[in-house]
Amino acid sequence: MDMFGSAALFACIVASGVGGVAITFVAFRYGLVPPEHDEPVAHIRRRLFATQLAHAIAAVGFAITALTAAAVMVTKGVVVTPDSLKAPTSERLNNVESLVQQMTDVLDRMERRESGRLAR
Repeated sequence: MDMFGSAALFACIVASGVGGVAITFVAFRYGLVPPEHDEPVAHIRRRLFATQLAHAIAAVGFAITALTAAAVMVTKGVVVTPDSLKAPTSERLNNVESLVQQMTDVLDRMERRESGRLAR
C-alpha cells in the first residue's frame, strides 16, 4: 500500500475512533435517558453541553472519515457505477427469494400435516 493510502486509512481509523469514543463517553456518563425533571438546572445544562459537544466531535470525526475515504477512492480510480452495484444486489435478491420460497414450502407442509392431525 502506498504512503497516501496508509495515511488515509490511519486517519479514517483515528477519526472514527474519536467520534465513537466521544458518543460512548457521553452515553456511559449520562445514560441514554433524558434528564429527570427534578434534577438541578446546572446539572441539566452540563449534561446538554456535554451531549452537544460529543455529537459535534462525532460528526466532525465521521465527516473526516468519509472525506478521507472518498479522497482515496478518487485518487485510486475506484469507480462505482449502477452496473457494478446491480450484479451483487440481484444475486442477493435471488438468494433471498429462494430462501423465502423454501420457508414457504416448509410452512405449507407443516400446515398440511397439522390440519391432517386435527381432522383425525
